[in-house]
Amino acid sequence: GAHARQVLIHPGFVPTVIGATLLNTALLCCYSYGMEDALRSNLDTVGFALSAVFLVEMVVKLSALGVRAYTRDPFNLLDGLVVAESIIEIALALAGLDKVGGLNQLRSLRLLRVLKLMSASDSTKELLA
Repeated sequence: GAHARQVLIHPGFVPTVIGATLLNTALLCCYSYGMEDALRSNLDTVGFALSAVFLVEMVVKLSALGVRAYTRDPFNLLDGLVVAESIIEIALALAGLDKVGGLNQLRSLRLLRVLKLMSASDSTKELLA
């Protein structure tokens, strides 16, 4: 509701999400075949923290805009897909199934967040207008 709208229009909200998106993109570039388990674990931990930032962003937008306005924006739908992927990835890691094949393909979906940097979301523009 109203509190979520205040968070969404706060001057630090969008720069925080953009910074998290850039950091997430750089993080994904750090993964490589045969990397040490300790490094992979550290990268995963940072990635999980960034996933929490994106989950909070999604919840704030859903609360501020409502489901109808949120889902009208293709960038929000993309975010929702990527957040769902991240939750699946975290659940698999917590269950000890993070070595399952195909996880890297799922992780690559997170690179789609870069598309968000090309344009601010339409629903956020509407809210600010």
